Amino acid sequence: MRFHAVGKDGGAPVAGAPYVMLLSPELCGWWAMAAFSAQLGAQGYNTVVCTWDGFGEAADEPFPGIGEEAKRVCEWVEKNVPDGLRALVGCGMGGQVAVEALCEDSRCARALMVGDVLCEKVPGTAGSAKLTALAFMMMGAPAAMVITAAMNYDQIQNVMRERLPRVKKRRRYLASQMDGLGIPRALAQQFAESVAVTPRKTASAMTDAVQEWRIPRDISAIRCPVLVTASGLETRPYRDSAKALHAAIKQSKLQVARDLGRNELYLRYPQRGAEEFLTFLGGAGLR
Repeated sequence: MRFHAVGKDGGAPVAGAPYVMLLSPELCGWWAMAAFSAQLGAQGYNTVVCTWDGFGEAADEPFPGIGEEAKRVCEWVEKNVPDGLRALVGCGMGGQVAVEALCEDSRCARALMVGDVLCEKVPGTAGSAKLTALAFMMMGAPAAMVITAAMNYDQIQNVMRERLPRVKKRRRYLASQMDGLGIPRALAQQFAESVAVTPRKTASAMTDAVQEWRIPRDISAIRCPVLVTASGLETRPYRDSAKALHAAIKQSKLQVARDLGRNELYLRYPQRGAEEFLTFLGGAGLR
């Protein structure tokens, strides 16, 4: 995983300021939570945004699964924020990873906010991972990577720039995939750049992992304040999943944004998402 810690206005982290880690949905990079990060930075928080292994800037590493990504979150926190995060915030697969991270190490964060977390079977999803991977291929994602760990940032950017025009020509596939993942069109440039260097097998593996994830047996290890959010305009499996997760975490609160769709509270309306988060922290005495 790639971790980016920032302070106010995207600058260096501020000494002594609390940290909040923001975990993006599946098939999204750090850029998906950048606007949310900016909202919290203006309120005096340091934030950490991430990119999943196997995707975009981290495409040189294979995607290891949700549990392994959660362990990497815990390792980063232990090394860089020994006192623990003020909160973990996760959307989609990011929410699944956040739950797993707190099951792995309850000291990782003092609060948890997750949304649009899938933990119930979705009817008719057989083969959807293959379809997602096929869409990535049609958009121009390479079957085999040419990026290596030895490349520096500028070299990786050059590879992205070379492949981006090919992806942009496939706007129909790009737009349909963004709609399916609930990614705002304002992020089209970043999404296209990430797709251009992401292997097809990563898209398939990540989609499978999200759909197969279930509530961990050791979820009782999570004892911090928890806010589970749901989108009222999303399909039933997501709404049922929110209720199931809320029931599994006894001290959690469930909040339904009845006018929003999947991922919108976190990606499309970050100001509203940040307000909900800060209200939650304040109610837990952690603001």
